[in-house]
Amino acid sequence: MRAQSQARGLVSIMAAVLIWGTIPFVIDAALTSLNPAAVVSVRMLVAGAIMTAIVGPRRLGQAIRQNLRFFLVLSLFGFALPSLMYTTALQTVPIPVLTFIANSYPALAIGLAVVFLHERPTRLQWLGLGSALVGLYLLAGIGSGQAISIGILLVLLTSVGWASAGVVSKKLTARLDATTIVAGRHLLSGMFILPLMLFQGPQLRLAGPATWLIMAALVAMSLLSFQFYVLGLASTTVTNASLLEAFTPVVTLLISALVLGEGLNQEQTVAAGLVLLGTVLASLDVQGSK
Repeated sequence: MRAQSQARGLVSIMAAVLIWGTIPFVIDAALTSLNPAAVVSVRMLVAGAIMTAIVGPRRLGQAIRQNLRFFLVLSLFGFALPSLMYTTALQTVPIPVLTFIANSYPALAIGLAVVFLHERPTRLQWLGLGSALVGLYLLAGIGSGQAISIGILLVLLTSVGWASAGVVSKKLTARLDATTIVAGRHLLSGMFILPLMLFQGPQLRLAGPATWLIMAALVAMSLLSFQFYVLGLASTTVTNASLLEAFTPVVTLLISALVLGEGLNQEQTVAAGLVLLGTVLASLDVQGSK
């Protein structure tokens, strides 16, 4: 029975990974009609509203008030701004390259965890951080002698932002359940980006039915992936979940290569492999905290 439960948990995590690997293509489709601020704001507000209804407005409001500082940092610096930068970078950076850079955040989170959570990573995790940094160096083209593009810089900042989100989320998980955290994170993130969307013009009124279907699919994928992930965590370990999550960019790369005919060159493949290795090593259990 325990083995069956573990298997179901792994299948649920794999379903979430498949959805996450597909999401960049859906966002890219939405960007043909909407600007990045509109895509992020609508996605976050609608998903946040649905999850608020599930959690309960009163319960969520109380949770946010009691943990306001953590929610503000998590929503603005760990989710709203990284999501906006990620969506903006999609307009100029090839999806496979973007995905491997953005999903290096588990390795980058090691450094942040050492500073802010006083955790003691294993030697393998330090090796993972080094591997990921070398891979990012190559993927970003830092050693090519050319200036880093704005798009690449935005993706690098996205990864740092998501890494910080992991640190803040760990603080919140000691006080709140995952559903409440995600509901507050989505709702506040959408509210942060909403003024920028309104400032940039009435794009939503000009959007056609196809655009709204794409946005509906994007919201549904966001909610479903979270549900699969939570269900999986209930039946398997965080380590197993993190190891499977590390393969999200591989799913994106396979879709890009098989469906769109876009892939990585030889140097980018080596760099992506180093990032993937670093992410896997970084996902292993830590020894503890000081």
